[in-house]
Amino acid sequence: MKNYPPELIKSLVKKKGGSLAKLAKRAGFHPTEVQGALYSPIYWGEQIIAEFLNIHPMIIWPDRYDASAKNLKPFCPACKEKRI
Repeated sequence: MKNYPPELIKSLVKKKGGSLAKLAKRAGFHPTEVQGALYSPIYWGEQIIAEFLNIHPMIIWPDRYDASAKNLKPFCPACKEKRI
């Protein structure tokens, strides 16, 4: 399986009435920070987007997770200070 294309993710978020900037702000991040998860493995960004879409992050980014749905890069230092 391939990762969802960034444009598809953005359109799904928009279809549900949100935006990546709004999701970031709501979680206490700078408005552009969540967008990075579209292109790179950023754990907290993946979680914010996936939770909003009600889809497991492994479905959206299968190459970032192993067969047991464990994130391959689980450590997130910024998450300790944010609401993730």
